[in-house]
Formats: sequence, structure tokens, C-alpha cells
Amino acid sequence: MNSSDLTSLANLKAWLAVPCDAGPSDTLLARLITSASALVVDYLGREILTAVYTEVYDGTGAGWMMLRQAPIVSVQSVSFAGRTVTSPADPVAGTPGYLFDGARLSLLGEVFPYRSRVVVSYTAGYASAPPAVEQATIELAGEAFRRRERIGQTSKTLGGQETTAFSTTDMNPTIKTMLGPYRAVAPV
Repeated sequence: MNSSDLTSLANLKAWLAVPCDAGPSDTLLARLITSASALVVDYLGREILTAVYTEVYDGTGAGWMMLRQAPIVSVQSVSFAGRTVTSPADPVAGTPGYLFDGARLSLLGEVFPYRSRVVVSYTAGYASAPPAVEQATIELAGEAFRRRERIGQTSKTLGGQETTAFSTTDMNPTIKTMLGPYRAVAPV
């Protein structure tokens, strides 16, 4: 399993209703999981799994700013105007520092100087893919696995009586709906 995979081989096999024992399609299925995971991350416009980031921003002139990755797990440092803040704030005691929630980084007792360079080192992301993101990845990989039996076909007539049409979209609407809440909504 690739470290950036958003699901496991066992979960994909369970969804496909194929035996969980090692089988001849395992290498293909693992490759499809990696490919589907990359497609999901590309569609979302952001990483999902936990990673460390060091990013440069323009100061907002306010005491808060939105970071590119979420959810924020920890902040290592915030540097601006020749100083570095490495301690979290304590609002009860009134101790200055930083606070974070979701994608929002706030300073207590200070502001990010307007149009000044702000460098933030932080960790963000989920320890494992949220259930909707994992299911979307499973369905994408599963569809790709089944599609290999009908490459290039858009429909199939069976005995002149029945026609089956196949979707030719890159991602079906249900998968897009599952991924919607996790999409980056602001340009990066």
C-alpha cells in the first residue's frame, strides 16, 4: 500500500465482493487504489492525509488568516516582521501566541502586518481518509476495475433485446457529492 492511498486493498475487495485472500488481481487493484487516490486529491485541490507544510502568506492586517491546508493539527512556528512565534496562546491567562481551528490561524494580542511576509510551519490533514473520501476512492477504483472489461464501449446490446449503456464520465455525480465538502473552495 502506498502511503498516500486513501483506502486499503481489503476495503476495495470487500466493496467489489471479491475474496479477501491474495489473488491474481491484487497488484492491479493496488495500482488502481493509488491512481484513484491521486485523482481524488487532484479533484479536491488539496491533500487529505496528514503532512507538514511551510507556506508563505501576505499578512492580512488582521489577527487571523486562513491557511491553505486543513484541518490544522499543530503549528510549529509563525514568523513575521522579524519575529517568530512558537507558543500557543492562553486566552484565559492572556498569554500571547497563536490559536488554530480548522483552517483558521489566529494571533492573540497581535495582528499579521498588512502585506508583510508571513511564514507558517504547520501540520494539517486527517490521520486517515474521512469515510466519504475513502468511499469515493473505493468507488473510483472499483469502477476502473470493472471498466477494463469494456474499454471503449459506451453501450452493449444483448441478444437484440436489451441495451446496456455505460457511463463515460471521469467521475460520477455521487462521487462528486461525497467529495464536495472536502474540496478547496479558495484559489491557492
